[in-house]
Amino acid sequence: MLAGAADLLDQGQAVSRLSIAVTAIGVAVLLLPVFPASAATVPTAAAVVLIGLLELLLAARVSFDARLFRRLAEDAAADRLDIDACDAALVGLRLMPVRKAGRPVAKRLADAKRLLILQGGVFLVQMAVAIVGGSAVFLGLA
Repeated sequence: MLAGAADLLDQGQAVSRLSIAVTAIGVAVLLLPVFPASAATVPTAAAVVLIGLLELLLAARVSFDARLFRRLAEDAAADRLDIDACDAALVGLRLMPVRKAGRPVAKRLADAKRLLILQGGVFLVQMAVAIVGGSAVFLGLA
């Protein structure tokens, strides 16, 4: 289950790469004079960049969880799995609140999947903003 969780969470990297590309386009629209500023381009590009930064934060967390699950899977395969020690380290580093220590693996996986779904949702919002804003400019609505 741990290795499967890591593999699932690795899918967040593909989402992040797409979001980085869209974010870079938004930055280019804001910084390059090639794109004419209009009532739609600047706010759309700014929103795309801000949403992209949020997605990047979620991607970092999803990637961290994928690595953590992979490490736990390797420890389990080597018959040295100690989730309590892992929890203590995460709590000590302030990467996990004390109240979440000791949770079953299935609960941890469910929480990680929620983060992956949230990351994908944020990317979809980013794309929707880019498409709607771009369409407004293209159709001359702004």
